[in-house]
Amino acid sequence: MGIYQKRKVKKRKVRQWVPVAIAILLLLFLGKRLLPWFTREVYPLPYKSLIVEAAHQHKNDPALLAAMIKVESNFRPDAVSEAGAKGLMQLMPNTAQWIAKETNSSEFTLEKLTDPKTNIDFGSWYLRYLLENNGHDESRALAAYNAGDAGAGYQETRSYVKHVLKAKEVYKKLYPELQ
Repeated sequence: MGIYQKRKVKKRKVRQWVPVAIAILLLLFLGKRLLPWFTREVYPLPYKSLIVEAAHQHKNDPALLAAMIKVESNFRPDAVSEAGAKGLMQLMPNTAQWIAKETNSSEFTLEKLTDPKTNIDFGSWYLRYLLENNGHDESRALAAYNAGDAGAGYQETRSYVKHVLKAKEVYKKLYPELQ
């Protein structure tokens, strides 16, 4: 290899690292400014007013409610699970009918399960019920919420609880107004 060829190879190697070096410098200088924006993209908070309203009405942590919705449906009000759970908080129809009876919601129909206000309100009421019946232990209440009547698998339920509690902490940091 001649001298000319060696210089060409070195120039190419340097040129390959320039974009990487620029990206690293941008992350170092802008990272702290961009991180909240990026994290809010991954952990959005649509339906914030409905979440806060239902959480306060049923004495729940709004960040926990937001985390459950994130994990359950990723904020898709039309979400339907393989098991038939519906809406933002993935309520089973029979559970929703029971909640309607317990809360004297005579106007409730199964079609309302995809209505964000109804779904969040019922899900928040049910979470409060489970917390009170599980010694106010969030992990146990979340496990009961996930397992439901069908009794989800142990590993699936553990993973669900872990994901919701992690998301709850993220929501608390990103959205101080949820406190």
